[in-house]
Amino acid sequence: MNNLFQCTRKLPSFILLLSFVLSTEVISQTTDKNFLIGKTDYTTDPRFVKLRDEHTTGSAKGGYLLKEVYEAFIVMADSAKKSKITLKIAASARAFDAQKVIWENKWNGKTLVGGTNMTTVSDPATRATLILRSSSMPGTSRYHWGTDIAINSMDETYFKKQEGISVYKWLNEEAARHGFCQPYTSKINGRTGYEEAKWQWSFLPKARLFLNEYVNQVTLQDINGFAGSDVANKINIIDQYVRGVECTDLIAKFEVLKQDGTRKKGYKSPTTVIISPYRYVEMLDFSEGRIAVKSESGWGFADTKGQEIIACQYPAISSFENGRAVVDKGGAMEDWRTTFRYIDAKGNDMGSFFVNLKGKKECAKAELVGSTESGERYAMFSLSNCPNGTMSYEYQGWEWGNTINFYPSTTIKTVITTMANSTGEYASVLKKFKGEPVIFQEGDSKVEIAVMKNKDSSYQSVNVTIASEFGGTTLIFSLEKGGVLFRSNH
Repeated sequence: MNNLFQCTRKLPSFILLLSFVLSTEVISQTTDKNFLIGKTDYTTDPRFVKLRDEHTTGSAKGGYLLKEVYEAFIVMADSAKKSKITLKIAASARAFDAQKVIWENKWNGKTLVGGTNMTTVSDPATRATLILRSSSMPGTSRYHWGTDIAINSMDETYFKKQEGISVYKWLNEEAARHGFCQPYTSKINGRTGYEEAKWQWSFLPKARLFLNEYVNQVTLQDINGFAGSDVANKINIIDQYVRGVECTDLIAKFEVLKQDGTRKKGYKSPTTVIISPYRYVEMLDFSEGRIAVKSESGWGFADTKGQEIIACQYPAISSFENGRAVVDKGGAMEDWRTTFRYIDAKGNDMGSFFVNLKGKKECAKAELVGSTESGERYAMFSLSNCPNGTMSYEYQGWEWGNTINFYPSTTIKTVITTMANSTGEYASVLKKFKGEPVIFQEGDSKVEIAVMKNKDSSYQSVNVTIASEFGGTTLIFSLEKGGVLFRSNH
């Protein structure tokens, strides 16, 4: 059996997980309605186990989960440790009464929602919809079933920091092997209901069964006993929210070994090969229900059913994030500030990546993958666009690289002085710049600084060539309208 699907300790492999999924779907017994709407005592229910402190954080300490879910999480967390990723349970099973407290605190204004006191929202349906962006109505939460967990933090800012980014990337690549998927992803595929929750992960072999039972048994009349329950029917809470989940199947990566010793990546569900390893030249990992794939014609996107929904046509592409991806429209390198564009989930152009971000708090960043000019190996593109007007483009190919930065409202002398006083790799060379052309030896390299001035003696451009027997680098500082363009070819 392919060792990529082997699991250890209590949870069986992905193949045995398939057996579990199929058998439970065929033989599933009717689940008590009270259980489905969260009216159960986890402390006495034999299906549930108490979580150990070593696996929990925050409010999840002392919590409970279904036994199968907890066992699966332990194995997944142990697997993550091998990649230096730490997984903790930040939220576990939550009964009706606990969910009622959360909901009514928001409904009655005790807890603000997006900085707003909900009692100031007069229309009950609007008030409920605003709360439902992030909190479930009592009786409708997947946390009632003990199948869903929050991982590490329920604060979305955590997943914008490096640790959270690494954790989320690992989960996207590996969680399916252990039976977990993200129920609330971006809404780019038309999903209804709650907003994206990168922290919430569901043990699908059980959650899928409970969802089916919920839809078959629970009616809108069963959603009651809390403030605002009378709007459940008006907003169609079951169809729009309980059923508004993205993951309906587990999609896991697998690889095959070719005769030439190379490996090809594909994706499969427990019952179907979604994308064959031989269909595309290369592919990335799924993100927001989309996967970047490369054919001989370039990069495009396929969906979770394996359908190519955005044609393979781009030299370089990023994964989807917050409903959009960045693509290279194929312009010349000199056009870097216009050639990189945002697209939506259908491939529609959403404008340049390098737009004016004045008034924003954070820089926009994007990592793209493409091909070298020979098309044989990966090329990485890193883009950054900041509210202060600075922009950067970095290309790393197989044999050479190129970095371009734009600094607004400054001069060449200021940029060079700043770099010379930094700890950057070119600082020692730039310290020798005195405003005039010069040639000197720096270690094993010959350095030549050429200067072009305007009539008023201001700098038009400064070129720094660093050459040795091992290769060379050229630094180009040029004055542009609005600022300075710095380019490094190496």
